[in-house]
Formats: sequence, structure tokens, C-alpha cells
Amino acid sequence: MKMAMDTPTAIGGQPQNADAITKQTGQGPSLSQQHQQRLQQQHQSVVIDLTGDSPPTSPRVATRDKGHEERPAKRQRVAIAPRLPQLQPRLQPQPTPGPPLSLNDCIKRYVITALDRKFDSFAAIEPAFDDLLDTRKLGNKIIRVFAADTMFLAQYNASQGYLSQEYQAQLQAQVGEYVNTLMGDPSYGHSTNTNGHSSRSTSSIPQQTVPTPNQQPQGAGMGWQSLSKPRESYAVPDHSRPHAVSGQVAATAGQHVHLPIAHSHPPALAQHPAPVQTPTPVQPTHLPSTAKTQDVLPPKITTPLQKSGSKTKLRAAFRTNPVSPLGFRSHARATAWKYKRSVKPERASKDGAARHSNKGTGAWASLPKRPYLALQERRSIQAGAAKLIQLPLEERKHSVCWPYHVDFTEEEVEVARQAVRKYLARQPQSGKMALREIRRFARKHPEHICQLANTFALKDGLSRRDQVSISNFFEDAAANRVNRHKVAIRLELDELDEQNARVRACRIPSLLFAREVDGNRGFGRTRKLVNFTNEFRKALEDELESRGDWNNCAGDIMTITWVSDHSFLCGATAHSDSHNQQYNKPGNLLLYSPSDSRLQAYADHRFPRPVVESGENSTEAMRESQDPWLYASVVSSTYDAMRDRAYTSSFDKTVKIWKVDKFGARMDCLGTWPHKGHVNFVEVSKQIGWVATAADVPHEAVRLYVVNDNDVSMSGYIPLSGTRAWNEDDKETQAPQKWSYYPATMRWGIAKDVQHFLLVGYSPRSITGDDNDIPFEKRNSGEICLWNCKTGKSVKVMTGSSQNVFEVAWHPTQPCFIVASSPFGKHFDDRVKTQIRIFTPADVPELYGAFNEVQCLDCPASDINELTIMPCSLSCCYITAAATDGNVYVWDTARGDNPIHVLRHGNPIGDDVGNYDTGVKFTAWGTSQDRFYTGGSDGMVKVWNVRNRKKPLVRDLLQVDAPISSGVFSPNRAKLAIGDASGRVSLLSVDKADDQPAKYIQIPAATQSLVHTTARSIRVPKNFTPHPTPPPPVGTESESGIDRAWAYVVRGNLQIHKNRCIGAVQGPAYAALGFYRSELHKDGDPNQPLLAATEAKQQENETMFRSSGRLRRLRVPEPASPPLNQQHQRNQALVLDLRALPESTQLELAMEGVKLDDPLEAQDWDFEYEEE
Repeated sequence: MKMAMDTPTAIGGQPQNADAITKQTGQGPSLSQQHQQRLQQQHQSVVIDLTGDSPPTSPRVATRDKGHEERPAKRQRVAIAPRLPQLQPRLQPQPTPGPPLSLNDCIKRYVITALDRKFDSFAAIEPAFDDLLDTRKLGNKIIRVFAADTMFLAQYNASQGYLSQEYQAQLQAQVGEYVNTLMGDPSYGHSTNTNGHSSRSTSSIPQQTVPTPNQQPQGAGMGWQSLSKPRESYAVPDHSRPHAVSGQVAATAGQHVHLPIAHSHPPALAQHPAPVQTPTPVQPTHLPSTAKTQDVLPPKITTPLQKSGSKTKLRAAFRTNPVSPLGFRSHARATAWKYKRSVKPERASKDGAARHSNKGTGAWASLPKRPYLALQERRSIQAGAAKLIQLPLEERKHSVCWPYHVDFTEEEVEVARQAVRKYLARQPQSGKMALREIRRFARKHPEHICQLANTFALKDGLSRRDQVSISNFFEDAAANRVNRHKVAIRLELDELDEQNARVRACRIPSLLFAREVDGNRGFGRTRKLVNFTNEFRKALEDELESRGDWNNCAGDIMTITWVSDHSFLCGATAHSDSHNQQYNKPGNLLLYSPSDSRLQAYADHRFPRPVVESGENSTEAMRESQDPWLYASVVSSTYDAMRDRAYTSSFDKTVKIWKVDKFGARMDCLGTWPHKGHVNFVEVSKQIGWVATAADVPHEAVRLYVVNDNDVSMSGYIPLSGTRAWNEDDKETQAPQKWSYYPATMRWGIAKDVQHFLLVGYSPRSITGDDNDIPFEKRNSGEICLWNCKTGKSVKVMTGSSQNVFEVAWHPTQPCFIVASSPFGKHFDDRVKTQIRIFTPADVPELYGAFNEVQCLDCPASDINELTIMPCSLSCCYITAAATDGNVYVWDTARGDNPIHVLRHGNPIGDDVGNYDTGVKFTAWGTSQDRFYTGGSDGMVKVWNVRNRKKPLVRDLLQVDAPISSGVFSPNRAKLAIGDASGRVSLLSVDKADDQPAKYIQIPAATQSLVHTTARSIRVPKNFTPHPTPPPPVGTESESGIDRAWAYVVRGNLQIHKNRCIGAVQGPAYAALGFYRSELHKDGDPNQPLLAATEAKQQENETMFRSSGRLRRLRVPEPASPPLNQQHQRNQALVLDLRALPESTQLELAMEGVKLDDPLEAQDWDFEYEEE
């Protein structure tokens, strides 16, 4: 929430009719009588109203006695209700079923029973309800409220303790609303009694005696002191909890809220004044009344506790805010990043609500009632407005910026002056000293303020000021606290964290001013010892914000390397296995160019797509539809600033050397180093220039390259191997090798004395990828190898050098290193899963040149991802270990072997992650020990201060939709590049000039979503710039199906039918294709007739599969012509007609058994019928 004020001219521009005050006849009661009656009335019963549809009136103020030099503490002020019969009708006595009940018995019978029902309903839903809430304390509070409720007492007197059924239902609902409202207060949390046992006793009356309405309270008993004490204040409940606050929108989380208390009758004035005991000041309430009618205010909001689904948890009512105060800055930045700031009508708030930026600016002018708050309450609201609140959806929709304080205009001040003179029976007089006259009256007659406010409230020229507002104004006038410049103050949603941004913007100027005035000693106006250099660094580093991002890279961003203070290159994983090659895509190697804000892809790390023999990628259609190249995963990179060369290693079994433009516009490949396996690591000694690589091969996995500047590709190398082998226990074994020791991590020395030392850690790994191939006794084995590259000899590492190594790191200034490995020894706790060992050069002459363990830090994590070292003195340092369990363990070597912090991230993104959680993959120190950055699988980048033992979390820096996979600071620590598992690269910077240009799209209004807008402009995700399509591999060009088809047509093997529906048919040269079965023809010649058996099969198949449902269309007869007639006659002459033979021939044929008739016509084709 943030404060907003209207201009003075806006308030002064509403004239008031000062002459509209009507004269009152008669003389009011004496001042002493009024004072005495008012003191007596302070002990009258009070009522707490939470069910009204309109907001409560302005908070009450305290008066000021004569002789007080300082402003006294506030006494309990109450709203005066007029004596109208229709508002409080007299209740007629009703017949009772038994003897009259005392007030204690009535409360026990009805109020406590209603409380027990409410608590039992909560306990049925949440068994741990009694552990979460102190029901005794809350019940006693509500009992005292009802004991002072005028309506309850009136019902008690009318029914002699036996309440009606209608009022019992109303009482039950009222008790439920009170419980829902008050249970969010931290003061009503679980408490223990003197015996140490938790208590839940709301079934008994409090020990004090509650006086009956007809009794005059004596004020001596404990019970009545609780009734007459000033009103209590309660913390605003978390809006994710059940509540039933009506007609209001709470200001901030943690801000105190007053339950509105009002007397049942207007106070009378006593005959003799009595000393007044003013209670202590109270905190401000929820927003005061700003309107009286229902059509101006938001509707009543009630969120009861209900069952949803199979089991509703009451603990949801005590859940923390979804957006924490530490995470609100990143949430606000993400909102401003997503939505265009030029959209003014309604912008997304910090919880997704629409921002009504202009509503309420001049709303005070049209308010039926203008609230006026005392200065102390205004300051409390302003202090509470700096805190974070989680507003429910309904309240966010109606979060109009209504003013909660409007100063008295000049016209209203003049009307108040005339009211004072009229009250004192003086002649009306105008002048310029109106406020001074009001101040004089308030100081001399503080006991008359309440009566005067009651007399002139909501009348004539003060028709928009209620009694409380007038009393608050006179209180401020008495203390000389009235604003000279008239303002109207309102609250509005600070969805973009503008309030804290202004505070951060003043940090550096404040430090500069303090240093200029007090010097570098850092103690003066700062009120504490301040290291100005460190504070300047933190102030600048805390401006780190997201400035740009790019999506749709090939896969997880595995490596990021800055090649200058402004440009970086990054590598991503890619799918290249036989079963997922179809998902392979470009974007595995990219370079960021700050000049044009683009992320340019490069295609150098690729290899020809292999032919897959089985699976879905083995089909011809799949091969034809895919790229002939496969882009390999780029998993490691480094940069040599002295020689201006970058190195990248990939799963294409190569390391490539690059020359990068100093402005990041482009980079050119200088050479390639081929390897025998996937190259997992490439590291350069930035002072010497030697390059070390590590590949996935069982032998000579590490290579040491000395770069040849004239021909980089032909640079020579020295192979290095560890001393352990998979068959070290049995050299003569004939079993096939299934596992080996592979390099797991590799680092060059950093300090001057160890820059030529190469540290490599080995761990066992299966060749086939199945960990079951590794013997159980070898799974925690490994090796720490340290080579002196100047001599080419290995350096001995003492103690624990044969354990499985996870990660190594060198000290930035000292000749020592740390190793994270599996536990070693017999004297460690069973909960210890890994150990971080610190090695320094041995100081024993016999071990000269060796490294010896000096300290061992125990860690409960089973796997370590990252190690960091931050020196804090010459002999001590901070050591951090990022683990796969989502935690970062921090040690101070001066404090022993146990971690001083366990920095926790949230649950990983994704369902059913299980044992595959990557945990925390990014850790980095800022410019000082006060800033430590981590990024984990929950998609969060967090900032910590490990020097703060109680609250190390500083803020949430970035939140993305995928696990964080990598991150690196620029050399000047002004920029941070973050990569995640979705292929997104995010750029963060302290300079606003690094904001990347973005494109927005306009979307229609959303009426059902969380963000209610009339029109929104949303940022379009920015993709990387693709590289040109590389030519296909040499010698692997394959014709497409279209090319092969046209070749058949050109050669005459096929021809295109004139009917396009038929397509291609056999051409004149079809026989040249050799598709005929020559063995089925006579003499093996395709031009000869088919063999009889083959032809019979064809005829049989043709008859069998001939379609009988298709009607053949008759051929259109051609017109007769002489040639056709002659041909027809020749054909008729060739027809054999047995009946045309000579009779002798026919007789001989008949004697031989030849049937001369047509066999088809001679057949009897009649149907056979069954005989009856």
C-alpha cells in the first residue's frame, strides 16, 4: 500500500455555507454538570458492531485537560447515538419458563454454548485447532464484549435471562463473526498455563463478576476494570484466513484494527467535574468511514470457513501470504515486466488485482461524510501502509482508493469557529484568527469538546462531518497539529513497489551525505558503525533487476561464460539419442550481443544425423522430414581474457576455440580439438594460458593443451590419467569392463603459487549408464588427482583421496582447495552423507610439496552440486555447498565443523520429481560477504546475507517457470545471467539502461480472470536469433521423393495421364525398369507370353476379385464405315458355327458324343424348389 494526497487547491475549492448555522434556543447545561454526567456515562455498556454494511465512523480522539504541557494519552471516545425510539425500541417483558437467571448464568447458557459450538465445528475440521489458537483467551474476550453489549443486555432484561429463539440465532451468527475476525490476531495464538499444559476452556465464566445493567459499577473489581479499560487493538488478519469483516477493506497486513465501539446512549453531563483518567493511546482502525450509502462502497465481503472437497484443512486459515514481503519486489518487477506501463486505466496489482489509479483522486468532494483522523492515527496508518497485505480476490476487485482523511477546509474551520462562539453564547464574529480561537477553546475547555461535537455534527456547514471527525479536529487544534496546507489522504495499491523504490533511491544519497558530514568513521547520523565502502556496494548491488530474457533455446542452459563486461556466451543441452532425435533443434550455442539486444545462435557444434535401425526414427518418412544435422549438447565453456579466446566443449566429441568480438557482435571459430568421447569439461588457466579438457573415456580422459597460436587446431596436448582402474583388485580378470572412473570435476588453481596446478576429481560411472554395473563396494570410491603442469608430475594428496568426488574448488587468494566427497573414516555420524575437506600445503618436511587435510566439514546432503569459498580473514573463510536436496549449507571455518546456516529453497517445479531433483545448481557471491546468491529447482533466485544469523534471507531476486540450471556474474559484478531448464536465458543488471526493447500485443478485456482490465498490453516472449541453415553433410545428399518421381517421367518410365485424377501410369519405357518377373514368362523373356500356370492364376484372381457392384458403362457405338463393315464380315466368317456344318459331319460328331447345341443355353438354370 502507498500513501497519496490530493492537492490543497482541490480541498479548498469546495465552498461551505458558513451562514447556514441555525441558532439554538435555551441555555445548555452547566459545564460542571456536563463533565460529571459524561464521566458517569463512561461506565455505561458498550457494543461491538461488526455486521454493518457501511464502514465505521472515524476513530475517537482524546481530550486535553488544563495544565497539561504535553499532549495527554487518548481516552476512550465513543460515537453518540441519538435518542430515537425507532432505533432502540423498548422491549416488553416476556413470560419466562423458570426463575430469572443471573447475567452470569445467561452468558453461560447462551454465549459460551455458542462459542463451544463454533470451536467444535473448527476442531472437527482441523484436529490441531486447539494447538493453533488460545480459545480461552479468545472466548474471554468475546464474553466481555457481550457483557457490555446493549442489545444483549436489553434482551436479558426483557426475558429475565431466557433469550428468544430469534435472538439466539442472531447471537450464534454474531459469535461466529467475532471468532472469524479475532482468530487472525497473533495475540490469540496458542499459550500455555502455569503448569505447562495447553488450555482450551471456554465453557466457564471468567472469574470476575459481571455487573447487571441495573447495578452501578464500582470500578474496583477485576471484571469491571476490563470493561472500562480503553478499547483494544487487533492485528489485521491474514486475508488468506477466514474472516467476516464487512463494509471495509483493510489497509495492510500487521496493521492494527479497532473494533468499532459505541455507547448505547448519549452521555449526560454531571454537576461537578471530576478528575479524568485518560487511557493509553490506541492504534488506528481499519479505514474510517468514507461513505454512508451502500451504492458508493464496495459490497459486503464475508469469507466463512467451509468444507471444500473431501477434507478442508483449517490450517489454511493460518497459512502465510502467497507473496511474501521479501518476494514482493520480484513479483512487482515481474508484473511491470509483463504488462506495459502505459496502460493507465487499470494495471495489475501485486496480487493480480486491477489498479484503479485515478479513482478516488477527487472522491473526497463527493463523499457524504468526510473523515478526519487525528495525527497519531494518520502516522500509524502511514507506518502500516509500508507493510505487505494479501487481499482476497473480491476485495481486490473493489479496492477503490477512497480517502480516509480529509482536512477541514477554510469554510469548515470558519463554521467550527462560529459553532464555538455559539456554544459559549458569544456574538458571531468573523476574522482571520478562526483556527487560533478554536485552539484556545480546545485548550481551555477540553471537557466541552464532546458535547459541542455532538451538538453540531452533521448539521448545517458541518453536514459532512460526524462527531468523531469534529472531536479529532479540535484535538489536533489543541495540540497545534492542524495542517497548514489542506490535504486529502488516501490509500492505493502499490502494485509496482514504487514506495520501496523511492526508499532505495534515497539510500546512496543518504550515505553520501552522512559520509560528507561525519567522515568515514561511520558513526553519527547513521546511529551505528557503518562501513561506507561495503554499504555503497550493497546499495548498488541491490538494484539488480531483470532487464531481458530469451526463450526457446535447444534445452537446459548448462553453461554461461562472460566474454566481456557486457557480452556472454551460453551452451544448452540437445536431444541426440536414437529415441528422441526428432526433438533435436538448433540453439545449443548462443552469443549475447548488447549492441542490438539479441541472442545469436551458432551451428558449429553439430554432427551428421546417423541412420537409426529401429524405432520411430528409423522410417524413411522420419529421415526425410528431419534436419540432416544433429545439434550436440554444449555443456562447458570458459574464456581466456589475456588472449581473448573462448572455449566450448560439446557432446559432438570436440572442443572449439573462438575469437569473440569485443562488442559481442560476432565470434569466429579458430580451431577444433577432436576427442574420443563426449567432452564434459574445458578449463583454461587464465594466467598461464594452458587448457585442460576432460572426456568420457576410461583411459587418458584428461588432456593438457598448449595452444599453438599459428594453428590452433594442431595444438599439441599431454594426456593425463588417474592411478585407479576398474580392475585394480584383479588385474587378470577376464570379465568385460562395465564401469570405470571418469572425471567428475576439474579446476585450475587461482592463487599465484598454484596457478599451474590442475585439480581433477574422479567418480565411478557405468559405461552403459546402468549404475548396477558398479560393484556395491566401489560406489563410494574415487580419486583426487593433483598435477603440477610445469613438471608434469602428480602431487600427493593426503587423507581421503580415494573417495567418490562430487565437486572441488580453490581458494581465491590462498594456496588451498576444498573437496566434496563421500564420507571417510569410522568416527562420523550416520546422518553425515558427504564431507567437505580443506587441504593446504603440508608444513612437515617429510611431506614437502604434498597437500594435507586440515579440516573436515560434515554435510547431511547425499550429493553436492556446487562449492564456493568467500574469505573473511587470512585464516578463515565462508564455505558453501549447494546440494541436490534443495538446500545450501554454509560453514564458517572459524566456528567449527557444523554449518551455521541451512539456506532452503522451496519444492521443485514439476510433478513426481522424486530422486531426480537437481536441487540448487547456482551459487555465487556478490561484491561483499553480505550478499550471497542461490538458484534452485523451485525456479527462484534468492539473495542471502549469511552474516545475519537469524534472518539471512534478503529478498527473492527472480522467479521463473523452470528449475534454475546455471548462472554467472559478469566480471564487474554489474550483470547476472541466469539459465533455466526450459531454455530461457535471463539477464539481470543494476543499470536501467540495459532494459531490453520489447514487443507488446493488445489483448481484449478479461472479465473472469484475476486481472480485471479493459485492455492490456502483454509482453511477447523474445526468442533467440537463429543461425543460417548449414548445407547438408558432404556425400550424404539424398534425393527427395519428388526428384526421383520426375526422373521417371523424364526417362519415359512413367507418364502423366491426361486425367489428373489418375495421375502417373506406365510409360513407353516402363520395361526398362526391370520390374517385370522374367521367370514367369516363356523362355525368361518379359516380351514373351506368360506361362500357363501364371496366366491361370491371374485369371482366377481377376475373376475372384472382380467388383460386381459396379455397373459398366456401355461404349458409345461409332458410326458405320465401309472399312469397319468389311472387318466385321471377316470376323463373322471366322466364327465357328456347328449347325452350319454339313449334315454328314454333324451326324458323325453326334455319334462321337459331341453336343452341337450351345452348352450354356442347354443348361437348366431353373431354381429347385423344396417339395411340400
